[in-house]
Amino acid sequence: MAAASQPQPLRRRIVVVAATIALLSGAGRATAQTTSGYSGDTTGRPRWTNPLSGNPAVYEPREVHVTRSGVYTIYVDWGRYDGFLFLYETAFDVNDWTRNFLDSSDDYTSAYDSQITRHLDAGLTYVLVHSAYGAGGYGPYVVTVTGPGSLLLGPAPAGTGGGSGSGTGTSSGGGSGTGTGSGGGTATGGGSGSGTGTGTGGTGSAQPPIVSSIAPGTGPEAGGTSVQLQGSGFTGAQAVRFGTSPASGLQVLSDQRLRCVTPPGIGVQPIVVQTPAGTSAANVTFAYLPALPPTLSTLQPDSGLAVGGTPVTITGSGFGGASAVRFGPRTAASLQVVSDHEIRCVTPPGTGVVPVYVTTPTGTNATPLAFSYLGAAPATKSGGGGCTLAAGSRSPAPLACWIALLATLGVARRWRRGARASAHG
Repeated sequence: MAAASQPQPLRRRIVVVAATIALLSGAGRATAQTTSGYSGDTTGRPRWTNPLSGNPAVYEPREVHVTRSGVYTIYVDWGRYDGFLFLYETAFDVNDWTRNFLDSSDDYTSAYDSQITRHLDAGLTYVLVHSAYGAGGYGPYVVTVTGPGSLLLGPAPAGTGGGSGSGTGTSSGGGSGTGTGSGGGTATGGGSGSGTGTGTGGTGSAQPPIVSSIAPGTGPEAGGTSVQLQGSGFTGAQAVRFGTSPASGLQVLSDQRLRCVTPPGIGVQPIVVQTPAGTSAANVTFAYLPALPPTLSTLQPDSGLAVGGTPVTITGSGFGGASAVRFGPRTAASLQVVSDHEIRCVTPPGTGVVPVYVTTPTGTNATPLAFSYLGAAPATKSGGGGCTLAAGSRSPAPLACWIALLATLGVARRWRRGARASAHG
């Protein structure tokens, strides 16, 4: 009996070993990974307001399926722009971004790549939405998908772009197989296989430019302010208008930036950019500031001799076209407008403390600065016949002064002669 029972443990060991081999074999098959993918281009795609960044941006939805349920990693290399990836189940509604939303990714290792890792089910439809962080982001991109099955790419969306897509897929096992797909490769069969595929996008019209900002946003009514616009679609720009007036000095720096000089205008005016693809919406404005009279900030020096002749410098704003500087009722000499913020002149004669005013084509400053005259007022010597001599003057005396002087001396001589006669009489 003992000898007859020997085979039982041996059979159990054989069963355990066989089960272990089967388990390990199944585990190996479960961990096999397939790589597939496609490429595309968001240039010229429609625009929406990216709900996570709040910025206007391009978007391109692509329908995808997987051949086997499991966890997939979807990695996107955006190339040279800051991209944004969204994942939806069943369908994507641009007017309701939360509907069917599953996941999203902005920056993965940098601003130029995104990655989503998520369980996907075979037999379901998913939509990958390729977008950007802001208005200036668009261009080619490459998608790589790793998971237990392959990625099948649905029809390309209508419109400009889409480009061509290609992908490869591999699986493990014995045998070989090949496959093709629209925009993404797939592999079928029971062994090591590979597949490639291409997909083409639709065609459509180019998009009009978008203006997102202007700096500076204000300037004088006379125009002449150099401004820079940012946005997208500026390549080939033909004109920039402030209201109905065209700007001058147009320079297209890149597809996202341009520079120009404002025309004359009043009030707040909308800005539009015109390119061969169309005209931008008037969603950015420029405010024209009315011309104001000058304002004075400093006066250096703020005192000088009563005889005048003190060189002074006045700082402030709005000095362009200044025609006069007054110290009290008198006009300064040697007026020099250095800039819109600086004036130089020479003080006239005066006494005491006087207000200083600057006059320009836009008016006279409302709040004056004070200048103090030091010393006595300029003295004068007057004689008859309309003779007036300034104290310290080296100018030759006019004939009237000499006649007045001689007359005065004659009167004095007669007065002294009369005084002597009275004393002796």
